[in-house]
Amino acid sequence: MKRIIATISTMAIAMIFCLSPMVTKAEAEVENVDAEVVEAAAEITEGDALNIAIEKAGYSQTAVKYTKVWEDTIDGTAVYKAEFYLGPVAFCYHIDKANGEILESHVKN
Repeated sequence: MKRIIATISTMAIAMIFCLSPMVTKAEAEVENVDAEVVEAAAEITEGDALNIAIEKAGYSQTAVKYTKVWEDTIDGTAVYKAEFYLGPVAFCYHIDKANGEILESHVKN
């Protein structure tokens, strides 16, 4: 039950992030807000990356058994690599840290 509530909370926060207007660097400077803090807040978390990957594969967090997420860089782009298993099938997604876009995916039987 706690896992379901955590997943729903994470998804709600991600939706708020997607629907709320982004603050640009210029606006942040005008408001005397550190622009680096604004940029860092726009990045997705490891949990967000995992949820994006599992959702894209068409499964729920409770259906998968083993999950692993780590940071990496591919061609100069900061990414999360999210890996999870459903039975003997391995799913691996490369997700852009800045915006949550899926850059690449692999399924291994």
